[in-house]
Amino acid sequence: MADQLTHISGRLADPRRVAPAGSPYGTHPSARTPAGAERTQPAQGGVPFAQLLQQHVVQGPTLAPKLRFSVHAQQRLQQRAAPFGPAELAKVEAAVDRAGQKGGRESLILLNELALVVSVTNRTVITAVETDQAQQSVFTNIDSVVIA
Repeated sequence: MADQLTHISGRLADPRRVAPAGSPYGTHPSARTPAGAERTQPAQGGVPFAQLLQQHVVQGPTLAPKLRFSVHAQQRLQQRAAPFGPAELAKVEAAVDRAGQKGGRESLILLNELALVVSVTNRTVITAVETDQAQQSVFTNIDSVVIA
């Protein structure tokens, strides 16, 4: 067995573990990629990381999920026939983003005639109250207020 061992840089190496120079065996596939060559395929079913990074740098983070409404909030909005269209939705999403940037977790968002209690961490509208009815209300467990 001692005759099968060779000296490499002053150490004994087992030839079964060291591939000859230029051999594709014993090296990781990424090590065989020529220098300067880029991988063109993203991870399984994903977007290349370089593209995501560039998008994040140029456009800012776009990975935030859409705003969701709890069943209770949906019922409250329907019962009150409150005007809530794409423009209002965009304002609420922007308000949730601002609250999140400031460290808010549970926010009261005031929008026109609506007061919305929103879980910023889950991006979910928990409940909706019209401001004329909210005048006698007490909102608890709120750590931030955003006027949209």
